Amino acid sequence: MLNVRYPVTTDYYWGTIDHNTSVVPAGGGFDLGNGPFGFRSSITLPGDSCMRHASFMREGDTCVHDPSTCANGISFSLWHRCSFDSDAFTPREGLPYRYLISTGGDEASPGIAIYLQGMVLGALVSTGNKFWRVETIGLLPNNTWNNIGVRWRPPAQNGSEQEFTGLQLYINQQPAAMVIHGQTPNTTAQPPLDPPEFMVGCHKTSADTDYSHFCPCEFDEIALWKRALLTNETIFFIGGLEEDYAGMSAEVFADILRGVDLTDPDQQSVAVSIASKMVDNPEESIDNPLSSLKRPEQEEEDEEEEEEEEEEDEDAKAALRLATQGQISKMHVLADLLFTMTAPEVVKPNQTEQELNTFMNLVNLASQLLENKHHNKWKGIELQNNKKEREQKILKEEVQLDGESSDMIDRLEMYALSSVTSMVPKVVNGSLVDMFVHKPSANVDMYIEQRSVDSLRQEQMAPLPSDNPRRLDSIQSEAGGVPTVVFRKSGCEDALISTVFSTYDNYGDVTPKRFLRKEFKTKQAQYLDIDGAVLSLRLMATRNQQPTDECLPTIDDLRRSPVRTAHRHRQPKPALRGPLFHENEIVSDVFRRHCVWWNADALDGRGQWDATGCVVLETNDFFTKCACKVIGQYAVVAEKDEPKIVEIDSEWLKLFKDLLSAISIILLLLYAFIVWKNDSLWEMFHQIRMVTALLLVAGHCAMMESDRETVRQSRHSCTTAAAFIQFAYLAAGGMVASEGYACFRALAFGVVGGKLGSYVALSFGLSLVSLGYALGTEIHRYGDDPQCMMGWETDVKLIFLAPMALCLRKQIMAIDHASMCHGYVFFSPYFAVTWAAGVLAYLRLEALDDWPSFYPLFRVLNAATGLVFFVCQGLLSHRFLSMLLCRRRQRQQLLLAYARTRERARASGRGGEACSLRGRGRLLILVR
Repeated sequence: MLNVRYPVTTDYYWGTIDHNTSVVPAGGGFDLGNGPFGFRSSITLPGDSCMRHASFMREGDTCVHDPSTCANGISFSLWHRCSFDSDAFTPREGLPYRYLISTGGDEASPGIAIYLQGMVLGALVSTGNKFWRVETIGLLPNNTWNNIGVRWRPPAQNGSEQEFTGLQLYINQQPAAMVIHGQTPNTTAQPPLDPPEFMVGCHKTSADTDYSHFCPCEFDEIALWKRALLTNETIFFIGGLEEDYAGMSAEVFADILRGVDLTDPDQQSVAVSIASKMVDNPEESIDNPLSSLKRPEQEEEDEEEEEEEEEEDEDAKAALRLATQGQISKMHVLADLLFTMTAPEVVKPNQTEQELNTFMNLVNLASQLLENKHHNKWKGIELQNNKKEREQKILKEEVQLDGESSDMIDRLEMYALSSVTSMVPKVVNGSLVDMFVHKPSANVDMYIEQRSVDSLRQEQMAPLPSDNPRRLDSIQSEAGGVPTVVFRKSGCEDALISTVFSTYDNYGDVTPKRFLRKEFKTKQAQYLDIDGAVLSLRLMATRNQQPTDECLPTIDDLRRSPVRTAHRHRQPKPALRGPLFHENEIVSDVFRRHCVWWNADALDGRGQWDATGCVVLETNDFFTKCACKVIGQYAVVAEKDEPKIVEIDSEWLKLFKDLLSAISIILLLLYAFIVWKNDSLWEMFHQIRMVTALLLVAGHCAMMESDRETVRQSRHSCTTAAAFIQFAYLAAGGMVASEGYACFRALAFGVVGGKLGSYVALSFGLSLVSLGYALGTEIHRYGDDPQCMMGWETDVKLIFLAPMALCLRKQIMAIDHASMCHGYVFFSPYFAVTWAAGVLAYLRLEALDDWPSFYPLFRVLNAATGLVFFVCQGLLSHRFLSMLLCRRRQRQQLLLAYARTRERARASGRGGEACSLRGRGRLLILVR
């Protein structure tokens, strides 16, 4: 890369002016100051003395002494900090000339010169016979370091073409004035100064040898070239002001920055420019080709380091997965640069509006640091802070946390607020004038205002920013407003209210994702996103440039009259809050939106987004309006639905459960048909079991339908299948519980009938009430489960599973007394275990995250329910088995023989008791 620093490109260079010059007249003085950023110290002259370098010319360099000998022209430059006062606006005819540099050049005196006359800046090159003069007015910013460069080339003697001819003046590397043809002086040409002399801050000629035209000015970095610089070389004028730092690391630059006068607008502006370039520079990595060759002992050391790395904190590992340690460290250093440039001690007192505008170029640096591409680096800093915080709790020692993006934004806004309050109020015709500065950038817009309380009170709602009063209502862009009633306090009429209103387009992407969870349904920060720009408001009241808190709104004031903000959504999406259930239902991953503010005092000062104190006034697909009772940063959080991730059924599970379900349905229908066909099975217990079998058939069919992809993809079909599942299985559970209660009553009280209608009504009624409640209150969430098991959320599933658990609990109580109901004794525990596995399979509980999945177990057990029911309630019942094996006639003959035997025994009066006992045993066997 081309080296453009002064020592490399110049022929004469005065970097430290006081080292090469002497003060004239004798006894005069000067002061040292801070030169332009990155250069050495400057000199400030009082206005009655100057600096001179006698005999500065090297042997043979007549060009710098007499421009008439400069065949290739000449160029020169210096850095000068202007300090204009009210006299600068006086007509120039009444103002003296003040020379910045001179070698004795005047209209008829050979040499060069740069001078000021009020706000007029002029440059002159004279050969004695001709002179070239250029002047410009009002192009030097006040109280700012400016580079003044001049290049001159005489006309070609042989008529050859050349890039330019004449005299050109540059200010801060930009062309400001030029003249092509020289003029003839009105007086006789004079000889050049003898001996040659270079003067800083004054002027003399060979005809007038007294030092005069002193300049009370500040100078630095004077340079001279014995040729006219080409157009592409005019960068030499600034001497590599920023190029010196192009290859510098951020750490080294941070050390240099501590010695820079950041209250100087020019130096601060250059520092911001250099830091901005460092943000975009990629991290350098140097690969050593010999690094792959390791000594044996080095390999052992590497193995030990790897073992130590495995024991590192999980947050540190997560941070390194997001970004390299070098990237995280560089981001930390770059953020510290901004912290250094926004420290309270670098706020310049008594700023002007122009200086404030220059200082707030920091907004551009902050905008770069908040770009999306730095998200992982900020996240890495946050994760490392989490690790430090845990170490602090363990070691019980104070640990310094690194600055996060929220800390950087806070420092930037407080710097802006302190700067505007330190400004000298603008008074025109005896009245205060409102001040307004707008600093736009790619990602940040900052509006800095200072208004009198009387000016604010003229409006009902003070718009933010004030340049567009209807911005809050139009929602064309982000805006805010403060009810002016909060400023109507007695005794504050003479106060000034300073406001800093900022919009951050990308801050939501890099902000710490810490939320006060109690206001959100989800417990995971990954499902909470800042939806749109973050708005920020800072207020300060001052009297005579001193803060006064009594004129600021209190918490009670803001509770009655909150701050209003309007946020445009980044991705216009509807929030799923209404009970929409139709074919054209809008699908969105946004559950609802919240208005939040940054609570900087939460979490021991680390801060978090807090929804308490903010309410949503209005929201739609495109924007949200908020009202908050605090002053700070505001945002809209989109709470997203958690992705519905379920297990994919393996092929063996699909085949096995479908086969078992088909067998179960056939056997259940066979059981119900046999009971319905044989009137001898129409007693209460078999009728209860017949109803249970039919309900299980309906449940199996609904389960098989819910496994079809076409059903799962259709919200209506999925809801229908879920409704049948809920009704059928809950009613079946009620019938199983009713059978257990019936067994208990039969054994305890001998009651074996008369309650069938009550049991059916109770079971069906419980199921219908549960289903009706689910559809009536959760229709917008019912059927959204990927497996069509009611709804995805746990509370929706509990509408079905909680009553089912009660049924299981009731039947378990009945099992203890069911010694006579042999089939029920086996089926009831099986049914209970099946649905206990179902509860564990479908409820999404954090306590079950580390447990194995119960879903395959439940599906197999449930698919086999019909088979188990047929075996337990059918084959273990002798009465049902006799009907199944067509032994009805044999049963009737046994009953008839029993009756006849009993009659004969009663008639003879012998063996009646024994016969009765034998016959009763055979009868019991047949009944069962």
